[in-house]
Amino acid sequence: LHEWGYRTHKLIKLYIDLFGGNNIYIITNGIQGWIEYSLYSASQLFNTLNQGKDDKDQINYFDEMYKLIKMHHVKIISSQYSYSNFYPNDPKKWKECTFIDCA
Repeated sequence: LHEWGYRTHKLIKLYIDLFGGNNIYIITNGIQGWIEYSLYSASQLFNTLNQGKDDKDQINYFDEMYKLIKMHHVKIISSQYSYSNFYPNDPKKWKECTFIDCA
């Protein structure tokens, strides 16, 4: 869990450093808010798994990712939320339309 969080955080930070947060879009077919909720849940799980461990220097990268995304105004877009009413049962079309919107 820690390794995955570290690598994902590092990638998001790299993209923010290269392109700026305002130029980054996280596009999902999941429901609106699921990425934030998933980061919160992973953060809580990380804290639970590390409770009572001597290594207090381990960084909760899930919490750090959330802060990074918010601080740099990275846009998180749910294609499902935006387009499922227009194209029911067609997640490929939801994402295609969202990419067009962001281009």
